[in-house]
Amino acid sequence: MTPKPQGTIIMTPKPRGIIIMTHKAKGTIQMKPKPQGKTKMTPKPQGTITITPKPRGTIIRIPKTRGTLFMTTKPQVTIIMTQKPQGTINMTPKPQGTINMTPKTQGTINMTPKPQGTIIRIPKTRGTLFMTTKPQVTIIMTPKPQGTINMTPKPQGTINMTSKPQGTINMTPKQQGTMMSTSKPQSTR
Repeated sequence: MTPKPQGTIIMTPKPRGIIIMTHKAKGTIQMKPKPQGKTKMTPKPQGTITITPKPRGTIIRIPKTRGTLFMTTKPQVTIIMTQKPQGTINMTPKPQGTINMTPKTQGTINMTPKPQGTIIRIPKTRGTLFMTTKPQVTIIMTPKPQGTINMTPKPQGTINMTSKPQGTINMTPKQQGTMMSTSKPQSTR
């Protein structure tokens, strides 16, 4: 651990992975049973990371993460969060895909049952979100999603997009979920 982590790190039984914290980590890390992946927190994480049972993937949380990230029940996933994510991510049972959240994610993502694809959410929801391979998941994107959402095979969850979605939404084969877009959508579906 390099320069002056100022928060609290609690790692109870047998951390088997790698933890790298640099540049004034002010948050709290709790990694309880057997973290087997990698955790990297680089400049100024100010929120809370709780990783409870057996994270088996790679977890990377990078600059100025001000929100809260909860992962439970065997996450086999890669998370990259950079530059001021101010929302909340709750991932409860067995996320097996990849989540990339880069600059200024200010909304809320709740992912509950078994997301098995790849989910990417980029700056101010102006980037791109991809879901593949039967996502059975609920995605809530609140402030001004202006990017592109591609959901290819059998999305079975619910998407709520409020506050002027201005991008492009492509949902190609067998959309079985619910799409709700409010507040003056300017999208192309």
